[in-house]
Amino acid sequence: MNIIFAFLAVLATSLAAVRGEVQSYGKGGHPDHLDDQERARALAGMMMTVNRERMMIIPNRVRMMMTVNRKRKMSYNRKRKTPTDPPTSAPTMKPTGAPLEIPVNVPTLMPAPSPTAAPTLMPTPSPTVFPTLMPSSMPSLEPSSVPSSVPSLSSIPSSMPSSIPSLMPSSMPSVAPPPPGTSWVTISSAADNAWFGVTYGNEIFVAVSEDGDKRAMTSTDGETWTLPESVPLNTWYGVTFGNGTFVAVATDTTMYSSNGMDWTSATGVPSGSWNAITYGNGLFVAVSVGGGNRVMTSSDGMAWTSRTSAADNSWLSVTYGNNMFVAVSRDGANRVKTSPDGESWTARTAAAANDWRSVTYAKEKFVAVSADGDNQVMTSTNGETWTSPTTAPPSAGWRSVTFGGNTFVAVAASGDGSRIMTSPDGESWTPQTTPAANSWQSVTFGANKFVAVSSSGTGNRVMTG
Repeated sequence: MNIIFAFLAVLATSLAAVRGEVQSYGKGGHPDHLDDQERARALAGMMMTVNRERMMIIPNRVRMMMTVNRKRKMSYNRKRKTPTDPPTSAPTMKPTGAPLEIPVNVPTLMPAPSPTAAPTLMPTPSPTVFPTLMPSSMPSLEPSSVPSSVPSLSSIPSSMPSSIPSLMPSSMPSVAPPPPGTSWVTISSAADNAWFGVTYGNEIFVAVSEDGDKRAMTSTDGETWTLPESVPLNTWYGVTFGNGTFVAVATDTTMYSSNGMDWTSATGVPSGSWNAITYGNGLFVAVSVGGGNRVMTSSDGMAWTSRTSAADNSWLSVTYGNNMFVAVSRDGANRVKTSPDGESWTARTAAAANDWRSVTYAKEKFVAVSADGDNQVMTSTNGETWTSPTTAPPSAGWRSVTFGGNTFVAVAASGDGSRIMTSPDGESWTPQTTPAANSWQSVTFGANKFVAVSSSGTGNRVMTG
């Protein structure tokens, strides 16, 4: 207000001076007796002075009003941010697309007045009506649907479960043992005899030898062996199990036992160098390497009958499978012979003229191994037609072959390399590490393991794998 009064006072003084000058000019009483042009210039200068002062006052007034408004706005914002003085209601956001509303109480800056009129001064807005820049209400941040009630803390279990399930299995899985026939160890035999035959039956391993005071030994696990009290002192070469009975063969004789410990010699046995024996189709069949009729049969292992051989060869092994008995020989023109009943035999041609030492049947085929030759394995599905594998197996003096644990296994009595080889099909063979370079003569399978016996070695004439 003081500025307004000052402005009016200056304006009044200027007007009075102009009016006095005009009156003096009209009466001719100007003290300096100025002429008309000088008076006109003086009057114009005074008017410009008045206008300049008036124009200076107006911008100053505008700046003052802007300063006042800015301070009021800052004071208002501080009050809004004070936690102890919250707004009475939350501002409201305008919906999207609503027309923009201009507050009615925003001060309007009027254009500069004309020189002949006094400036119009706008009333100062009251702080209570200062326009707000915030919406009348804030939008809700809550979801459209709110649970009707908050769960009570009483519904939360007061204690943890008595036991927390373990993420670890109760027991770690055991490491699977290697497949049978791939990992071998030597075992002490009951005696260092020349063990030539071994078999498994009635949950017992039984081995026989050609020498020693007690020429048989037994084991329930293939590791701990026991000598029987009494065994006939013959050169025992082969042994098998069938019809609940163990039967062993030797030159000119046989013996039998139900438990492998108590043995009885058979009577009336045909003469011959009986070397191997098998059981099949309710019949024991034995073959010989020399003598007259080189085949004999028995239904019980006690009473034997001589049969005519297909040829006077050195028959070293015999087996049964696919309703057929098959025997192999180390010599002769035809080194294989077959029989459907064990009584009538027919000579067959081998895959090669090798020293065939052992034959077995499994996986719908016969498999034979030899002690010499370029390809020391031959196979046949019927026992009549034989072929050699495409790839020759490892070379060694192979003595015995058997099947178990889905694997064929052969052992050798001699050789510079491995004396054990395995095959999943009888065609493709893999050498295995031999724990001792003994003369391994025979191998069998039982109790989920292979057991082999040797005719040489000291304290280690058994091995298992």
